[in-house]
Amino acid sequence: LGIKNIFWGVVSFNLESNVMKFTSRVIIKVNSILSYFIPNKIIYCAKSAELVHEVVGFDKKKSLSIPIGFENTELIMDSKKNSLNNSFTLGCIARWDPQKDHKNLFDALRILDIKNIDYRCKLIGIGIEDTNLSLMELMNISQVDQNKIELLGFIKNIDDVFNTIDLNILSSAGEAFPNVIGEAMSKGIICIGTDVGDVKRIISDTGWVVPKNNSNKLAEAIIKARIEFMKKNEWKLKSINAQKRIRSNYPINLMIEKYY
Repeated sequence: LGIKNIFWGVVSFNLESNVMKFTSRVIIKVNSILSYFIPNKIIYCAKSAELVHEVVGFDKKKSLSIPIGFENTELIMDSKKNSLNNSFTLGCIARWDPQKDHKNLFDALRILDIKNIDYRCKLIGIGIEDTNLSLMELMNISQVDQNKIELLGFIKNIDDVFNTIDLNILSSAGEAFPNVIGEAMSKGIICIGTDVGDVKRIISDTGWVVPKNNSNKLAEAIIKARIEFMKKNEWKLKSINAQKRIRSNYPINLMIEKYY
């Protein structure tokens, strides 16, 4: 079209065949060649995504990492009813997709069931409904206690979810920069995430980071969180630190400035 000033935006991280379609991997390989000719810059949403794409051949000289930014918001637990009692509600906000690895989550919850750990778990996202036969089959195979799980599907206003959960869980096998971690922490929701993409950078010591595809470690982290949740003052301090980390390291104004 004669347009010379072109920037590519890359938001993927896991390029493995078990989570990415063959056609998508072919496109990525073609783009790795085109990266030397078409874009002025290649903007990655995460440092981890930059490194992965450079390994498969993307032009390193054009790389630029700009992490996603978040607005300053109120500490959500100040208005949460759940923080006033001992109920422990987990949330997993993730569409139905192989990279989100819901099997990992269900296997971890099954361990909690066996250990008689008290919890509720809300699952939110496109395809997360009882009409999804593949999802229901996965839950049946895992033998997780389905009485403790709510399948809520797509919810437009994510604050409606954050207002009702105590802990946000990311059980993914592949992410670059998961928005849901940053959004949750910006509101003071403590997170557990698998060690994929930039998750470790984002959460740091404000929550828990566990190996991917390891339901035992995920269950252990949830149990540790459950114990800390009972200590209200410590939990609130952890919540404040999570929010501070996002405000200090991932403010939306910094993202906008870097794009300019």
